[in-house]
Amino acid sequence: MPAEVVRAFEGERFVWGGRWHHYDTLHFEYRPELFAPACRPR
Repeated sequence: MPAEVVRAFEGERFVWGGRWHHYDTLHFEYRPELFAPACRPR
């Protein structure tokens, strides 16, 4: 996956499957709740 594509999607709060334990490099998932400050570990 081109780095520019990954950066563009991650900049819009998508999670890229290429960063998962079981790689899925063609997978982008919209998960804005993962970026919410209240949902982050303390």
